[in-house]
Amino acid sequence: MSVRFELLFSRAAPHSIDLKQLAAQSIDYYGAGAPRRRSLMERLAGLPEVKETARGSQTHVTRRAYYTHAELALSLKGLTGAPFLAAMYSMALDGERRSPLWAFLREAAAEIHREEGWPERVPKASGGGAHHYMDELCSLVLDEDWLKPIFAAAPQLYWIAVDVPEDVWRERLFGSYLQVRARYERWLGIARGHVHKRLFDELHREPPIADARAVV
Repeated sequence: MSVRFELLFSRAAPHSIDLKQLAAQSIDYYGAGAPRRRSLMERLAGLPEVKETARGSQTHVTRRAYYTHAELALSLKGLTGAPFLAAMYSMALDGERRSPLWAFLREAAAEIHREEGWPERVPKASGGGAHHYMDELCSLVLDEDWLKPIFAAAPQLYWIAVDVPEDVWRERLFGSYLQVRARYERWLGIARGHVHKRLFDELHREPPIADARAVV
């Protein structure tokens, strides 16, 4: 479990939210078409890893093969920056992309913050005075991507994750969160469009013309 998810678990526990149990309940939310996300829920739930095998047996479960990180990266060839990182993080669940992706998201949030005149600080739920919430807000966007069914089951996790009171979240930060998430989803949209175009071009590529001298 990543340090970030450990923080979420520790913040949720005092509110009687068992994220481990919610992860277990979310396993069936993902079917055969989303093996990575199903596997993530299994790991968060603390279940033993199920090895994939070409043969069925009583102790092993055969699952549909999914694209490797390298294969996904190849489908994104030519894409750079935030859209590439967002695609690898969201589609491949590549945790190593989180840090540079978060930096792009934080830069975007700062830009929106200046344009919209968001508050600099808000009260913290855990006390200790004013809260510089922007870092947490950007982290929340990436948390929700990986943990959608958990956030759906426990919506109070949104303001718990940012460490603000519920009223502050609803009245002062929810709109800001939606704007930051919209920027992230825009990057994912660019990545999806790139992949679809590559697939279209590949499917409609003309076959090579045979050399007439080779025809007898």
